[in-house]
Amino acid sequence: MTIILNKIKFIFLLFLFGFFPLFASAALVPCGPGVGKECTLCDFGQLIQNIINFGIGIAMVLGTAFIIYGGFLIITAGGSPERVQSGRKAIISAIAGIAIVLGAWLIVDTILKLLTGSGSIKGWGPWNQIPC
Repeated sequence: MTIILNKIKFIFLLFLFGFFPLFASAALVPCGPGVGKECTLCDFGQLIQNIINFGIGIAMVLGTAFIIYGGFLIITAGGSPERVQSGRKAIISAIAGIAIVLGAWLIVDTILKLLTGSGSIKGWGPWNQIPC
């Protein structure tokens, strides 16, 4: 059991330090002292959009990695039904996770289009393009 926990800790630390430069250079905040631009309400909307896009990107990368991991488990099962089942479970969980992320984005997208009035036939388009 401790070997499994050590592997999980190692993978978590590898993921954390491997993606730290990506997190640090994400440039989520479009204004402020580091950028040299004063923040406005439009910048807040852009910040929300940047966080959503960044989160969806990370979810897609992780989902793909877990699908690959599940396939690897199945390929290297060597006749072990437990490993095949574990691989299938990983793939199904990854696909379900991706579906939940995209479904949540679709719900937020639909609600924001209805609330901002851009859901009409004439104004149908992306809500995330903030007219400022």
